[in-house]
Amino acid sequence: MKFTTVFTCLAVALSASASPLSNSRVGSRAANIASDVWDPKVNTPTTGTVWTTGSKQNITWDTAGIPEEALDTPGVIYLGHIENDSENLDIANPIAKGFKYRDGTVEVTVPDVETRPDYIVALLGDSGNISPQFTISKDGAIPSPAENATEPVTSSVPVTSPIPVTSPVATPDTTPIEN
Repeated sequence: MKFTTVFTCLAVALSASASPLSNSRVGSRAANIASDVWDPKVNTPTTGTVWTTGSKQNITWDTAGIPEEALDTPGVIYLGHIENDSENLDIANPIAKGFKYRDGTVEVTVPDVETRPDYIVALLGDSGNISPQFTISKDGAIPSPAENATEPVTSSVPVTSPIPVTSPVATPDTTPIEN
């Protein structure tokens, strides 16, 4: 008897919590979600930008079209780098957080990271957007392509004597045909 009572109460509670929402609640929530989507374009850094580790830099983004609901939403910016078709974002160490989208800019201190030319910043909040690739350098110098080569470097050896070529394939006769 106790088992049946407990089972019945549990079944009633589960069915009540699983009941569908009214159309008006679903519709208004969908409208709120749709109005919250905003994909801000990162304006700086740009391709060709070089940051030096330890320096102060500004990250800027386009504020046009910010939904009213997102004006005071705190944002987060992560540093990453493009490698193996991935953004490799350092989500454990955001370079900026707590700023407001409406500001359009935030100052960051460039972290002590390895020199490479494929860094990006990702501006997150309700949506995300990444900057073009740029360079971070320990001394402000632009790294040479060889320093950051992702393809193996091959070397060549000069040939000082002719290499004989032999072929088992016969060559066609080039003697002109006379009429």
